[in-house]
Amino acid sequence: MFDKIMEQINSMDIFCDGILAIDLQGYICCCRSNPASTRPLMYPSNEILGKHLFQAYPSLNAANSTLYKALRGIPTYNLLQRHQNFRGEVFSTYETTLPLKSEGKAIGAVSFTKYEDHLIREIQVEEKALPEDAPAEAIHQLIGDSVSMQMVRSRICQIARSDSGVLLYGDTGTGKGMAAQAIHQLSSRASKPFYEQNCAAIPANLLESMFFGTVKGSYTGAVASEGIFRQCNGGTLFLDEINSMDLNLQAKLLKVLESGEVTPVGGKKSYPVDVRVIAAANEHPIACIQSGNIRSDLFYRLSAVQLELPPLTQRMGDIPVLCDFFMAKYRRQMHRQIFYIDSDVLNVFRQYSWPGNVRELKNLIEGAFVYADGDTIHLSDIPSYLLDSRWNQMTGGGFISAGRPLEIQEDFSAVSADLPLKEAMAQLEKKLIQQRIKRFRTKKALAENLGISRQALDVKLQKYDLHLRDGFQRF
Repeated sequence: MFDKIMEQINSMDIFCDGILAIDLQGYICCCRSNPASTRPLMYPSNEILGKHLFQAYPSLNAANSTLYKALRGIPTYNLLQRHQNFRGEVFSTYETTLPLKSEGKAIGAVSFTKYEDHLIREIQVEEKALPEDAPAEAIHQLIGDSVSMQMVRSRICQIARSDSGVLLYGDTGTGKGMAAQAIHQLSSRASKPFYEQNCAAIPANLLESMFFGTVKGSYTGAVASEGIFRQCNGGTLFLDEINSMDLNLQAKLLKVLESGEVTPVGGKKSYPVDVRVIAAANEHPIACIQSGNIRSDLFYRLSAVQLELPPLTQRMGDIPVLCDFFMAKYRRQMHRQIFYIDSDVLNVFRQYSWPGNVRELKNLIEGAFVYADGDTIHLSDIPSYLLDSRWNQMTGGGFISAGRPLEIQEDFSAVSADLPLKEAMAQLEKKLIQQRIKRFRTKKALAENLGISRQALDVKLQKYDLHLRDGFQRF
């Protein structure tokens, strides 16, 4: 049936430079150049037919490919895109991409393309191709087709039009830093500096000097420095984890925001600065105020515009497209031809609680690329803790079985209820290790399951008088 549809498409006299079609797995099934085109768009059939789309066009991934969107039932009309093929050739085309269906079922996708420079010559439009460093790059890395992510991207575009301060909040790993970059890149400040500073990473006294600069000799070893605010003049400053900033420093930050002037540490002269501040917190701002981690007056100054980044558990339908995006990233970085994720792995991903959100998923895919042998990521390529019910319960998720429940469940009922906490924890730890010994053949496997190093495991085995005869092999 697919061949018949492609015969119909090939017989059409369509105004385009080329036609490209893929099947449901992303493999190229048809490539045709218009004989009237002054340069061929597609490779010769023997070079491209049967290749995966992402092999032929390394610049594409599941997030930016119109063909992959068409596989999900999303058509695209006259979209200008920049491509790079596996030969390194770069070109821009206008694309109209449609799903291919037979008897109501999707069987693939087809794209009709027209060279941008051909279109310019033919209709004499003086418009340049998109530059390599298109200003909206960061927003395209906020991946997801869910309603919540569509809303986030829409809000970012609205926020970028203003010059107000912004407060981003959301769990760790949800993409607050990427959202801040997107706001800057889409704003009128895009050509000016963008600085990012994690407020939890540096002590308050050093952070004050970094922010406001110093006067030489103001304290022992001090040298003259401008500080981030003056270096960032005209641009955007992103303050991550502002709820970890010292409260006294928050008061000084508020003064700078209110006055638009900064005074170096140890100095008397003030300097005018024009800096847009985007702050981020990994807790809800109301909770931060109630706990005293953010001054209420600073909150009111920063919260003219607020944006929440949703956790991954609230948009689990985005997991496949996120996986495709990260796989494309690591195919380029690691030069590995890995294109698929086993359905059992996706089932685990869909049930997992994702305490580390998108960042955790990204790191899992990176790790899987190290272990995977073929073109597919299997359960054996992902960390074992994802299959452990206790970890999932600790992080707020349910029991993940992936069709294979754990064979042994620990029973801690024998621990005395009257023991002091330290002794009870030691007894629990010993009992857990004793029972895990029965499940793993090597020290390496047990240490990995427990999430500790081999050296730490040896110390605990000696502490609790557990020996190799209890089930270990000596490696």
